[in-house]
Amino acid sequence: MLEINIIIYIFITAIVLDAIFGDPSYLSNPVIWFGKLISFGEKKMNRGSYKAVKGALLVILLFVFVAFIFYKLEFFLRKYPMFYFCYAVLFLFYGLAAKTLLSEVNLVFRYLEIGNYPQARIQLSRLVTRDTQSMNAQQISKSALETLSENLSDGVVAPLFYFALGGVPGIMLYKLVNTLDSMIGYKTERYKAFGMVAARFDDVANFLPARITALLVFLVSLNPKVIKSILTFGSKHESVNSGYPEAAFCGALDCQFGGSIQYNGIVKHKALIGFNDRQLDATDGKKGIALALKTYIAFSIILICFWLLCNF
Repeated sequence: MLEINIIIYIFITAIVLDAIFGDPSYLSNPVIWFGKLISFGEKKMNRGSYKAVKGALLVILLFVFVAFIFYKLEFFLRKYPMFYFCYAVLFLFYGLAAKTLLSEVNLVFRYLEIGNYPQARIQLSRLVTRDTQSMNAQQISKSALETLSENLSDGVVAPLFYFALGGVPGIMLYKLVNTLDSMIGYKTERYKAFGMVAARFDDVANFLPARITALLVFLVSLNPKVIKSILTFGSKHESVNSGYPEAAFCGALDCQFGGSIQYNGIVKHKALIGFNDRQLDATDGKKGIALALKTYIAFSIILICFWLLCNF
């Protein structure tokens, strides 16, 4: 069993590194490795009959493989504290996406603030799968805040939650599940059957983090509208999880998400989340980014306090 103090040092060091470097594109990281494995497996197995069974088999094989690799590393490296410290810091750093998320969303609103809508659309397209080419300022702002709230849960709170729960293997297995969903968990003709288990697995993995994120948003805003919005709209989203952080943000920012969105030229009507369908602008972007940062800091402090209490 690792000393609690070591876990806290690992945690703080990784957070500081993320705050300084974000997600450096010049470095390879486990998500890229996972992506290559998933792509290879999908090309080999997503054909012929029994696609759902083959997709489930791919998820199981990759999950077992990644668990084996990282638990073996844990077992070996814990004998060498300095090596373990560097290993744990590195993979927790790789698992976080806080600075990158906040910086990328901030860029969208910076372009909006100076009226550079074409560049704002291009920047937004880096964050979402929806069509951005013809979006107006309201649609850009709404989409940026939606993805901020969802990715705050998936890319920040969930990785920290699984690190606290299972150390480096926990966070890496979560990143694998998340990558599987982002690559094959779509309801398209190609992936509907093959990616079904991957999508459900991701739903289970994000069930608690999504709701924790929503409660954290209430904690840092202390706005009763947040709770009202969560209870009213949390379950309205087509995703079993995304509606909760989105509803929390809508309550805190007094706005509304959802409506008609275009994906690959096809208009899709998403459930309306939030009470106030008002115009959004760059100021709301700044408030949303500040809210996300406060949520991240609050959860980090809660985890550190939890580990400190475990010392007593």
